[in-house]
Amino acid sequence: MKRTFGYILLVAAFIAGLLIALSGDAVYVAFAGDGGTTPQLLLVPADAERTSMHPVGTPTVDGLFSGDENNYFLLGAADNGRGTLYFNRVGNTLYLLMRVDPSVNDNVFGKPGDDDDYVTKYWSQEKKKHTFKDLLKSDHIELTAQCGNQSWSWKQDYLYYDDGDNDPKNNDNPNLAYWKSDEKGNDGGGTAPPNYIAASSLMWNLNWNIQNGGWDITLNGTRGTGKKATDEYKSPFVVDEHGNEIAPDYAGFYENGNEQWEWAMIYEMSFDISACGGNPILVGVTSAHNSPSKDDEEDVEVTPTPIPSGTPQVTPTPEETETPEPGCTPHPTETPEVTGTPEATSTPDHHCCHPTPTETPEGTETPEGTETPEATETPDHCCHPHPTETPEGTETPEATETPEHPPCTPHPTETPEATGTPEHHTPH
Repeated sequence: MKRTFGYILLVAAFIAGLLIALSGDAVYVAFAGDGGTTPQLLLVPADAERTSMHPVGTPTVDGLFSGDENNYFLLGAADNGRGTLYFNRVGNTLYLLMRVDPSVNDNVFGKPGDDDDYVTKYWSQEKKKHTFKDLLKSDHIELTAQCGNQSWSWKQDYLYYDDGDNDPKNNDNPNLAYWKSDEKGNDGGGTAPPNYIAASSLMWNLNWNIQNGGWDITLNGTRGTGKKATDEYKSPFVVDEHGNEIAPDYAGFYENGNEQWEWAMIYEMSFDISACGGNPILVGVTSAHNSPSKDDEEDVEVTPTPIPSGTPQVTPTPEETETPEPGCTPHPTETPEVTGTPEATSTPDHHCCHPTPTETPEGTETPEGTETPEATETPDHCCHPHPTETPEGTETPEATETPEHPPCTPHPTETPEATGTPEHHTPH
């Protein structure tokens, strides 16, 4: 019955998803196994950034959403589309990625006064000022995770410099990533889960371009020399056909050789959840803090949401096959020839129905004191016995229709020999 019920759920979900998809809102159907035999149906609505509901691999915790889209599932979203929380679970490791929508904040920054036209294109006339310092000094994310009697609450700093200063060119070893994003930064704190690994998109942008000779936010050393150095740095730009400076491939991922840049604000992390055992895991974003923000609301919140247990999988569309009711599968038999005396067949393991009683061959008498057994009815969802060879002189019965339910195999009876007085076998 569980299997039948599972099929019914799949068909119902498929039909519902098809109807909703036709109306314009895509719905993905996924399974969340609970470790037992009963699947839990999970309907996951599509969102603007989602390209696949089936993770094809393990996410890389580097701060990038670009390139990792297919390795995450949608978990929850903030009100008014201000942010989206994704997850993936691989064994005892939980991966989380929070994307702050570019309508709230982004990785565009420039020097006040000099870069107002550039910044204004992505902020507003009222918010001309968005500097590197704004992203460095106060932006962070606050999260909670809970399972059983375990709970964690922590803050991840969006960006900080690990060698003690804020000069991106003062990197003693270009092979080391001094820009970091985790709970140890100035705006981080709390108690993070075990084996916590974290990154952010701005962290990746800076380290990648420094190490690979890409975009230089100091504009070849012409910015960042004054007392307010972090107010002077500038994110990538190109000049369009009208002579205006614009952020190339804005809101997506910019790539021009070694110049690479993720424009969206991304927080990414992974941690160990083996302490949770089989308990449900609840994850939420208390606040993704943005100071300033484009819409004057500094915090982006995602309501605590349970992580589906098991590894979600895309549910394939079930084939349209009839669901068999309980019964047995018959052994296929060939039509016996009408010559010779039929031989007794071996008794199979199945025993779900009674055989059809055999008739006494002509020319023989029934022994006295022996009653001829009456024909028994075939039980529901059962079958007729394997056909035996037709004794000479009798007509071959016409083919009968295949029963609606899957037939089962009876106990075949031995056919009495054609000579002498046959013995009667009482049906099972």
